[in-house]
Amino acid sequence: MRRERAVPTQELVRELWGDAPPRSARANLHSYLSSLRTLLADPGAARLSSGPEGYRVELCGGELDVADFEGHTARAREAACQGRPGQAAELYTRALGLWRGDAFASMATSRLLRAETDRLEELRLTVEDEAMDAHLAAGAHAQAVGEFRERVKEQPFREHRWGALMLALYRSGRTKEALDAYRALHALLDTELGVTPTGELRRLHQAVLSRDPAIAGAHRPRRSAVPV
Repeated sequence: MRRERAVPTQELVRELWGDAPPRSARANLHSYLSSLRTLLADPGAARLSSGPEGYRVELCGGELDVADFEGHTARAREAACQGRPGQAAELYTRALGLWRGDAFASMATSRLLRAETDRLEELRLTVEDEAMDAHLAAGAHAQAVGEFRERVKEQPFREHRWGALMLALYRSGRTKEALDAYRALHALLDTELGVTPTGELRRLHQAVLSRDPAIAGAHRPRRSAVPV
């Protein structure tokens, strides 16, 4: 979380034991850090250093999965903005491939961990939505349908995903299924929240009904691997 920045001793104590640490907290912390130094042993450098500001871990390139995820995401967004959707889709897929469950899932919760977990979770969901757009822009409509259905199932109240699924189905020649998806969304929102789809989704529904050429999409060669 602190990427090569020093973490004060008192903050480490608070994160480990809360507001009522034992008298032996600092001694215990030093013991833990000694074990950590052994785990991080590097013949070429001291990976865990200490100073007046606290403790700091030195990282090498490619060691931090969060940094890799954010780096792939930044490059994907740049490619999308520059009109290279195929490359963007590949980079998004690479970024999302780093995830193996919820952030910090195996660790005890704390104030800082909860805040970072929430940030990373929202970022992951946003990147998933952007990846769906990139796959559509790259013309991988038919290949993406299976993945899009899974994305909708995982987050059924994120309407953007329903819209992407509708477009993928429609552009794959599956107009009835696209309309069925809209009806399923409408029923879900009405039953669970007492609301109707947003204006954007309603306009997309009307465009599918009228076979509006504006939503036809370009058919391009598949340039990225999309898990289905």
